[in-house]
Amino acid sequence: REAVRLNAAEITEVSVADIEGKIAAIFCNGGDEAFVKVSLDQNSLEFFKKSLHLVKDDLDRLLIWRVFWDMTRDTKISALEFLEVVNSSLPPETNPGHILNVLKYCGVAARSYIPVGSYREECHKLFQLLWGMLQTAEGQDVKQNLFNKAVSFAADIEDLKLIIEWFDNKPTITDFKIDQSQRWEVLTKICESADISETEKKERLRAENDRDKSDEAQRMTGTCRVAFPTVEGKKSAWEDLLNKDSKDSSYIYIAKMRGFIRMTQVDLIKPYVDLFFQELPKIKKNKSKHFFEYFIWLMSPTYVPDESIASRLKEYMDTLTSEEDASYKRFIQEAIDDFNREFKAKQLSIAYKNNNKKE
Repeated sequence: REAVRLNAAEITEVSVADIEGKIAAIFCNGGDEAFVKVSLDQNSLEFFKKSLHLVKDDLDRLLIWRVFWDMTRDTKISALEFLEVVNSSLPPETNPGHILNVLKYCGVAARSYIPVGSYREECHKLFQLLWGMLQTAEGQDVKQNLFNKAVSFAADIEDLKLIIEWFDNKPTITDFKIDQSQRWEVLTKICESADISETEKKERLRAENDRDKSDEAQRMTGTCRVAFPTVEGKKSAWEDLLNKDSKDSSYIYIAKMRGFIRMTQVDLIKPYVDLFFQELPKIKKNKSKHFFEYFIWLMSPTYVPDESIASRLKEYMDTLTSEEDASYKRFIQEAIDDFNREFKAKQLSIAYKNNNKKE
């Protein structure tokens, strides 16, 4: 490890010619001693993609994981490339905290930074990865985190069948049981799936409500019902959410919003892209600021790979001119920023996938 003093300039050139031995990779800020954002050169990137597990220092390994993620968010590498690193380097990771952090990154990458057409394939890879790790994991916390994320990536019916076994109290690991919150997450995925009959979904939902009488059950029932993949169900949910006379608490309407946009149902919710923009002025007029904030956060069509989404959001934002509108404008600007980052990341992932096909 070499100590380097940075110059008060944009670039500090460092010579590695005098360092003994062959240099496999260069990582700046080992030990996290400086408040800086780090990127990797191409040679170091390729080395750590294959050999991250060789970095024995826990802190340095955590920092390198973070560099991979920062480079993904900054579109210096594609989210598909990041997920390749995860598939090769997460199984040998031994630090539970590192695993949890990487799983959080994976959730954002799959949901927001890859094209919709790659969503099911990448989720299946992640599910299989985590399911395999779960079989040999040690410690209840690690198992809980692996199971939670495996559920979130269960977009394929064969993957879903595996987590349903746990839901039906037929676990493949005898010393690990799922709790009530996890049962609701599994049930949400069941309700989202187009491969499971509506009759089975409704029966499971009824049985779970008989089992659980908590406030969580009320919220999650709202999420589950809105997640049903039917034209009628989405239409009913949309009308229910926008009803100006609705008596739903904030907990309930947020729960319903969480069930509406599902990445496996993008074709089903296409009609609601234009409706979203048509309804924004009415929502601002008829609903609370809190409702408006969550509607922008959870219902904005930022998943649509069309640059006009950002311009339409800005067009509406520019109509908000009073001082009282400052917070509304902030909500919209955040959605625009999110869209721009996601759009750029998806375009990079498409290019990366196309380049790999050519090779």
